[in-house]
Amino acid sequence: MKTGLGWKQLLQEKDFENALLDLRLFATREADPNKLLSAARAIDRIPDEEFKNQNFHTLRIAFLSGYTYDLIVNLTRLFLLSKGIHAKVFKGEYGLFEQAILTADKTLTEFKPDFIHLGVGTEQIRHRENVTDEIQRWVSLWTKANSTFSASIIQDTFIEPAERVFGNYEMKNVLSQTQYVRRLNMGLTEKAPSFVHFNDVDYLASLHGRARWRDWKLFDLSKIPASYENLVHISKNLASVFAASIGRTKKCLVLDLDNTLWGGVVGDLGPEGVAIGQGSPEGEAHLRLQHYILELKKRGVLLSVCSKNDEQNAKEPFQTRKDMAIKLSDISCFVANWEPKPDNIQRIAQELNIGLDSFVFLDDNPMEREMVRKILPQVGIIELSDDPAEYVSALAASAFFETVSLTKEDLERTALYLADKERQRAFSGAETAMSSNDYKKVLEDLQMELIVKPFDSDNLPRITQLINKTNQFNLTTKRYTESQVIERMNDPRALTFQARLQDRFGDNGMISVVIGTPLKQTLEIESWLMSCRVLKRGVEGSLFQEVVKKAKSLGFSRIRGKYIPSAKNAMVKSFYKELGFTQISEDNNQSEWEFNLDEDRSVTEVFNREFPLKVIYND
Repeated sequence: MKTGLGWKQLLQEKDFENALLDLRLFATREADPNKLLSAARAIDRIPDEEFKNQNFHTLRIAFLSGYTYDLIVNLTRLFLLSKGIHAKVFKGEYGLFEQAILTADKTLTEFKPDFIHLGVGTEQIRHRENVTDEIQRWVSLWTKANSTFSASIIQDTFIEPAERVFGNYEMKNVLSQTQYVRRLNMGLTEKAPSFVHFNDVDYLASLHGRARWRDWKLFDLSKIPASYENLVHISKNLASVFAASIGRTKKCLVLDLDNTLWGGVVGDLGPEGVAIGQGSPEGEAHLRLQHYILELKKRGVLLSVCSKNDEQNAKEPFQTRKDMAIKLSDISCFVANWEPKPDNIQRIAQELNIGLDSFVFLDDNPMEREMVRKILPQVGIIELSDDPAEYVSALAASAFFETVSLTKEDLERTALYLADKERQRAFSGAETAMSSNDYKKVLEDLQMELIVKPFDSDNLPRITQLINKTNQFNLTTKRYTESQVIERMNDPRALTFQARLQDRFGDNGMISVVIGTPLKQTLEIESWLMSCRVLKRGVEGSLFQEVVKKAKSLGFSRIRGKYIPSAKNAMVKSFYKELGFTQISEDNNQSEWEFNLDEDRSVTEVFNREFPLKVIYND
């Protein structure tokens, strides 16, 4: 990336590649609403081709609102840009959000939105005397929108009033506006189906100040729902929800130690001298950060350490200080040496086998942050002040770990990765002898079982998550909203497979997804993806055997699949060839392949001969 040039000059020079990179960085660092809006308007000056070249995810979003929402739309597009998402937008007419959905607006139908955002508030409440009727109104609207447009929904929550008619009695009085809005928000979240998510503006108003949330002069003049400063908060939060809905969230928190996880330098002070816990305000601030980080770990965020330290010195506080909340067993990868931190973060990425865009870096040193930012722009950076008392709020406000669902795999992620380390130790040495019996014996010793079954409602969040996060072993890198996954699941002639792998070390979790859609007598493989953690264990061939069986039972005579290249999926370029498919076309590096189900060819002979693996199919 060119240094010293801003996005404005880069656009003037028509250097769209670096202008886009600079805009992404600008969106993460700027706070001034006017400067952000100026940057947002520049997005349309970048050709669509550049977004494709930089592997942006294109998302089609319909913004339907009861307010004047143009500024929020523009800001949201900019914040989505910082997350690698190029938003194509439809803006509904002011106040006509309900009519657009109920009448299946033709223009909206032609737009084919992936998401519909409902930007609404208390002014749009209709049944003010009956909260149950109001809840049912919104549930019916969601259902209609989803069935008509096959879109997922993101709706703003309703904001509790800053001005209370009953004073402190507001909390106790069931007739109060506060009670009504609170019950409405709770009722909506309880009734929301899986395709509905919320942009919690009520929380944002509480966080940033209800009394200052809305600029009433601005609202009376133009019906803009919040002050300029708070429009930024709404849009940034909304962009995080969109990103989380398609799996664009971070997965691993990289922790510095000295003056980050504890106060002081352990190499100078020793493990007993660093500040942790009670006894000093500094120690309590660092302990509070540790407790917050542990809560992130419990909900599925991986923790790693990247410290400039002697390794033994770095580990001593974990081993000897009883007041350390975080233990060594909570850390998935521990790297302490004197090498540059960007190099060590890349080492952690290789060891955990996850992309650099999955990482967030937490370090008190601004020089280290800037070095990582410049060398590894994919890594999220938490900007910390000099005061450790503010570390938790900075980490929380970043929204890097936003989520719209919580799966079994999320809750067990650290255990899954630690178990995978044990598997890798078992493979060590044998993998280099692929043609010998050694490798086969290692696989037999794993006692693997592949459990395959169609998509189901219980696993929809994880299926959608896996589809949108898998990049390397992914034949088409096609992304789906949960609503689109449901559409495939409900098609009686479509093939939908989810696969889990278990072995003697435990459950690998869901590791593969296959989606095939009918085209006359051909089953078209829309999407085939798999976790790289389970490569070379026979999963691919075994799963294809099940695809063949299911395709035959559905009456298909052939299977057709595409390979669409991306920046990360070169490893599967020859995948269909290895399975025994015949190439039928190639255009622009994309290739199309066909497997004739009428021919008597054994998939086991083609691909699965060396891999002992028990397959269990649950229909």
